[in-house]
Amino acid sequence: MFGKPPVTALQEYCAKKGVVLPKYNCMDANDGSKSFMCSVEALDRSSYGHGRSKQEAKHDAAANLIQEVKVTHPDILLIPQAPHEAIPMTDAVITLRDICVQQNHPLPVFDIIQQAGPAEAPEFTVLCQLASIKRYGVANTKKAARQKAALEILKIVQSVPRLDDGLQVASVQNQIEGVEENRYTKLKTYRELTESGAEDKPGELLADRHFFFEKFHDQLRKEARRILSNETSYISVKERVGDLFRALNIKPTKRMIQSTTVSVFYFMELNLEYDVCFAGTDDVIYQDIIEYFNCMI
Repeated sequence: MFGKPPVTALQEYCAKKGVVLPKYNCMDANDGSKSFMCSVEALDRSSYGHGRSKQEAKHDAAANLIQEVKVTHPDILLIPQAPHEAIPMTDAVITLRDICVQQNHPLPVFDIIQQAGPAEAPEFTVLCQLASIKRYGVANTKKAARQKAALEILKIVQSVPRLDDGLQVASVQNQIEGVEENRYTKLKTYRELTESGAEDKPGELLADRHFFFEKFHDQLRKEARRILSNETSYISVKERVGDLFRALNIKPTKRMIQSTTVSVFYFMELNLEYDVCFAGTDDVIYQDIIEYFNCMI
């Protein structure tokens, strides 16, 4: 599902609640960075955002306001929203081009290779290519997608060490050759495994997992199917999954892992003959488990 940009999500929520629509006021940041600052007022709160353009500043302000009001208006999170990332004030496209000119590299080439999502929440995929290095950027605007793609290439270019006198120790072409060699090694290994004719190959078949659950006692599988088909009897998906585990006599191991994108992220492993692991936030991980057992049982 494609999420909606912060500005669209905030406006849709205000319209749904029948309150005054958000009011924005964008202006130059006046800090010498050629950036913009934007304020937004809605739901009796105000917030600010910054960006390299007025549109980016508006989205940043709307995203910040949504974060502020989600405690008093938790249902605002029911509107599917596109992930909002911090907007760097430096222009990655310009910086990449400047470095290429200074170091006599070919200039990067950008192409929009995919446009998806509805009109109110588009998603663009941009390819940035420097010599044979290719990196992609995905965002809800073409400009932001270009910035993300350029930033990925920039990380590679800036990782090339240089001497103090400006002479390169390793060229970008050497970096390219390393990337290409790694890809070739992976492809060669894959071909050797698939064309060797050996009967025993690494990995396991999905069918074997299915047959593993088919061997469960009929009474256990019958109770599990009853729980899977009886969605309305449960207050939450978590409670439903708990009953499912008890019915199948499965004792999972769940632990919290660190994440830079979400506040709480979990890893759950089912202690079975076959490795079965799930990872995600609480509202995602339990739904994934239900879908998994709907297929397996």
